[in-house]
Amino acid sequence: MRTVLRWVGGILAATALLLVAANPLVTALLRSRFHGVMSDSVLLLSFPEGSGALRTIPVNYRREGDQLLIGADFDWWRHVAAPTAVRVYVAGEELTGQAQVVADEAERSAGFKRLRPTTYPRALASGAHLVRVALDTPAAAPD
Repeated sequence: MRTVLRWVGGILAATALLLVAANPLVTALLRSRFHGVMSDSVLLLSFPEGSGALRTIPVNYRREGDQLLIGADFDWWRHVAAPTAVRVYVAGEELTGQAQVVADEAERSAGFKRLRPTTYPRALASGAHLVRVALDTPAAAPD
């Protein structure tokens, strides 16, 4: 078991280093007119950090109607542990919503199976968190 935990920890550390280098490039791509290359599986999530400053990161997602399922492999999920107002930039459109970590284990497992059909066992074993964003419905245009 210790070997498995060390292996998972090593993968997460290497992934974190790669993401630090890649996140600015992915962010620029998602904000460009070429966003379609990644917009079907990656969006930009903006949330307030403890200082009140907004942090924006690219994350994988699945849209299900007026909700988004987002995988949180790193510690940013702590900023949305309680219901938190967020902004998402998805498929060239900026939306707002309320994000919260999914606490129920059965719901987390089912959500990861839909979000990451081929790799969900790894997400579950690594302790990744599932975040649900309930998108705000746009106000109806006056007649």
